[in-house]
Amino acid sequence: MQLEGSVKSFFLLLAGAAVLGLGAFGVPSQSRQSETLSASSTNVGSIPQGLVGISISGVNVQAPVPGARATVIALSSVTCPLCQKYEPTLAALEDVYSRQG
Repeated sequence: MQLEGSVKSFFLLLAGAAVLGLGAFGVPSQSRQSETLSASSTNVGSIPQGLVGISISGVNVQAPVPGARATVIALSSVTCPLCQKYEPTLAALEDVYSRQG
């Protein structure tokens, strides 16, 4: 079915408005409000227990690392420019501090 120019434009505009969340179908847009939380209410600074996983090299890992003074969990992506920027620094820190436990 071939749509006339103005009808086709209307449907494209309507679809675009729906995709952009402009409420074309009466769905209110969701707004986010910031909220200040205390560190204690979010467990900031607490030591997690029982975290287990598999590293990218297939090695089983757990956190916290038994016997270590600190455990760092860093999530990274080879396609993320920011991750690519901080990865050498994390590797250097690992070289220095892994020897110290």
